[in-house]
Amino acid sequence: MCAAPGPLMIDTLVDEPIECITPRGIKTAKQEHEFDILIYATGFDGVTGAYDRIDIRGENGLRLKDAWAETPRTYLGMLAEGFPNMLMVLGPHTARGNSTTTRMWRLGPKKWTSGRGS
Repeated sequence: MCAAPGPLMIDTLVDEPIECITPRGIKTAKQEHEFDILIYATGFDGVTGAYDRIDIRGENGLRLKDAWAETPRTYLGMLAEGFPNMLMVLGPHTARGNSTTTRMWRLGPKKWTSGRGS
């Protein structure tokens, strides 16, 4: 357990199962939690993987599984039309392996240290 203040961690498998995603956050069996960003840690399964097994809905209730029924369509493997707030790190049409994450790791520290005396 971390004593320092930081992000709230919720065990949604045991303590507070997620009932639904709301415009302000998530509603669990116990309460609604408000936040700005929701991160799905879905594990690895190539191409559509867990995206097909989660009931992700975009504009006008469009289901991602239905939008990708014939084939996944993305912009740069990160964005899907009709799902404006969904960002995929290793979505369909991206390089597999460590390529994308390695680039992100190399660019991330530079972004945060630029202009801060480093």
